[in-house]
Amino acid sequence: MYSINTKSKNQAVNSEWNTLENLILEKIEKLNRRDSLEIVDFIKQVECKVINGAKKKIIIRLTDDQVLNIIRHRTGTPRAPSYYLQLLLRIGMLTSGGDIVRFENINKNFTVKCNNKEIRNPEERPINLTPALKILPQVDNIIVIEFHRNSFYVVQPYLAKEYSSPAYYSPSLTFNPMDLFSLYTKIISESKKLNEANVDDAEIISYDISLICPITQTQIKCPCRGEQCYHLNCFDLTAFLKLYLQKRRWFCPICAKLIKPNTLFIDRFTKKLISQVPEDCLAVTINQDGTWFPKITNRTV
Repeated sequence: MYSINTKSKNQAVNSEWNTLENLILEKIEKLNRRDSLEIVDFIKQVECKVINGAKKKIIIRLTDDQVLNIIRHRTGTPRAPSYYLQLLLRIGMLTSGGDIVRFENINKNFTVKCNNKEIRNPEERPINLTPALKILPQVDNIIVIEFHRNSFYVVQPYLAKEYSSPAYYSPSLTFNPMDLFSLYTKIISESKKLNEANVDDAEIISYDISLICPITQTQIKCPCRGEQCYHLNCFDLTAFLKLYLQKRRWFCPICAKLIKPNTLFIDRFTKKLISQVPEDCLAVTINQDGTWFPKITNRTV
């Protein structure tokens, strides 16, 4: 008589699940190639639970990069947008046959709602959740699937684009403090040309970067700028999208320059600074040697 310790048993279960998960992802990738779709990113499910036996509730949250890439690949008008990069959903039924999981010819087995909006369920194609999506970072998108036939199902959301769509890339700008000094010099030079600032020719030994969003007047969570903006300060991505997502033209809340969706980017250096300072930090001072220190709100006790 042999005994299996709990650790070994759990490892065996995890190994079997990882194998099944890999098979499912391989099948999804194969189906997408058939449909001329290229998978860009798989979406992590924040929550997944069964409701009343026949319903499954899934919560997903898009990251900063995922939101920005969807926005940058958007065309059309605010009322009728078209997205090159789409959030798709594949639902498969586990079987006892050789395929293990079947995605085809099961669309009548379930109905799908995303954020309380019923989604069209096409035959043999992934379900497009993009029209009902809340395209904001770290915001709950609630997917409810009602199954009409008892079985075991697998659900996988992911971002994908058609092969004919523009190339996918992650828009960002990475600076180190020394690089920022050259950008700062360029900004001052442009300001002098436009007579927008009265700056003397004294050597710059330090400068401040504000961490306060001009829209919300609170600390920025995801710092963004337009590619044509000649300033170091940023605004918050979520606040900006809430303000402009349904508008035809977008303007920088700092310099008022026109910002096209495909010119919006995340400032990685400022984002790193924000991750290292307390919530009451208003700004950071960058020294010429690359060192920096936070400027904290004055508080009375």
